[in-house]
Amino acid sequence: MKKTIRAHITERKRAASHAAIQLHIGVLAKTPGMVDWRGANLGRPVTVYDLNDEPLFYDFPVLSRGRERLGLIRASASRVIGVPVPSIHLGPAVLNVDETSRKAARLIRQKYKRKVVSTKLVCYAYPKLGIAVRWEKRGEAQRTIVDVGDFSIVPEEVKPEMRGPGAVSSYGQIQEEAVPRAVRNFGRYGKVVDELQERSGKDLSTHLRLRDFDRVQAVLKKAVVQVELFYTKTLSFCTHGFSHECFTLHGQQNGVWCVPATGQMILDFWRYYRSQTDIATAMGTGAGGTGYAGEVNGYESIACNHFDAQSDSGPTIAKAKAEIVANRPFDYSYSYHAMACAGYSVARFTIAGVPPQHSLLLYDPSPVNTGTIRWETWGAGISPVDGFVYLTRT
Repeated sequence: MKKTIRAHITERKRAASHAAIQLHIGVLAKTPGMVDWRGANLGRPVTVYDLNDEPLFYDFPVLSRGRERLGLIRASASRVIGVPVPSIHLGPAVLNVDETSRKAARLIRQKYKRKVVSTKLVCYAYPKLGIAVRWEKRGEAQRTIVDVGDFSIVPEEVKPEMRGPGAVSSYGQIQEEAVPRAVRNFGRYGKVVDELQERSGKDLSTHLRLRDFDRVQAVLKKAVVQVELFYTKTLSFCTHGFSHECFTLHGQQNGVWCVPATGQMILDFWRYYRSQTDIATAMGTGAGGTGYAGEVNGYESIACNHFDAQSDSGPTIAKAKAEIVANRPFDYSYSYHAMACAGYSVARFTIAGVPPQHSLLLYDPSPVNTGTIRWETWGAGISPVDGFVYLTRT
């Protein structure tokens, strides 16, 4: 698989062009969180590695004309992922990679009293990030992963029986037989880059001045058929429109409590205000994380059975959209991690025959104590969606 990944590595310049297109589409479609990105530039990317040591993502910061950090566009480092931009993160930076790497290295030196050889930013269980610290023990190389949020040591041998601690390679979860289809799909987006650059006469991988930005926007408007088909639906509890958020991000209070933190966001929306400690207790969360049965029982207990909770091991984009249309946030989980879903977007454009792209608005409780909000592309071959948990009125 390593050989396959390397054969389909995306050059940084090409990745920057894909990231720029997503920036332009977000502005054109007035996507929540991206409306103010008009005239923004992409900064120097940070490479995120997989646990198998191959490049996984290029994280491009989105910078205003005043160099203010507006968000982050995460581009794929290999075409085997299937889509060029798996996610778009909203808001200022929550991670200083250099500072975090130094702190992780210092922690390992103090813990093991050994020489640290290197540090590397890794995605250790999508979407969670850590610092892989290489150190020597009696001349043999060792690796310890340190979470970027709470600097806890991540256990690498934990099986994904519950959502919580553990590590798994994103590339390792891609089936070899799925690679040709993923690469072909990625290639369709490449045609979009070529066509848009040819029509606009602009190199999308370079920093764009405002007049260049406006030129690309004008070309994109002509290339896109029926701009109103950029449809976005987010949760709303009131009639105040976009004057404030009806959904609130809560960072998980430790490396294990992703499900209780997700539950706190969902319960807050329904006006059941509980601490993460109370929710973790109700869900039976332990050192190994939280199971689906415990989460379901916890919701019903806290809501005094005024809500029915149900887990779903067969998640689909249609089911996700149905919950948002019904104005219900829900738990969106990978094998080792849970998040709250609060919206979806469908971008339909006909350049080079690219099919409709679906994105989901995720409120992620990781990193610890901060969390992140992002638009995530459905169908990216990073990590299979493990399941949903719904909460409905009885």
